[in-house]
Amino acid sequence: MESKALALVLNKSVNKTVWRDAYHWQYRNLPGLLRSWLLNETSLTQRLRAICHDQFQVEVLTEGWEYPQFEEIQSLSLPFRRYARVRQVYLCCQHQPWIFGRTVIPPSMLCGKYRYLKWLGDQPLGMVLFAHHSLQRRHLQLALLRVGEPLYTLATAHLTEKPPLLCARRSVFYLEQKPLLVTEVFLPQILKVFAGS
Repeated sequence: MESKALALVLNKSVNKTVWRDAYHWQYRNLPGLLRSWLLNETSLTQRLRAICHDQFQVEVLTEGWEYPQFEEIQSLSLPFRRYARVRQVYLCCQHQPWIFGRTVIPPSMLCGKYRYLKWLGDQPLGMVLFAHHSLQRRHLQLALLRVGEPLYTLATAHLTEKPPLLCARRSVFYLEQKPLLVTEVFLPQILKVFAGS
């Protein structure tokens, strides 16, 4: 019985994403091609648009109410088993997905003047957030995602190429003290482009 319980704990720890503050990664083995992208705190959307020009697209994968993952609940200090608005997209260049984005927005954010965040459609969230003068960003956290972790599974669900590791970053943004969590996963295509340039 004890061995079964231990196996369950080990399986959960294997599938749990380990997030660390960005400063932990300053001198560690981050892919050189992505280092400046992972550690940069400006708008990822703006940087992609500068490279892709009119070939930049947002492909909405899912958008609706669901239970956030446990790590997301912790990051946002949400009550357990409470729905939030979850949006998942691919940020694409020339119709190739470069970034998987997942945004978790608590219901309290979607009242009053920010209720339009429920209906972004294919409008990039980054352009909306960084246009707000009240925007504040908590420190960046980075992770290496492995096969079997929930976020890895979500990010690669529509991809044919599924590498053993993916780099991801996340941070909590605040609009007038109201939080939302933005997670960005860097997909194989962006590495190919940078390697060839």
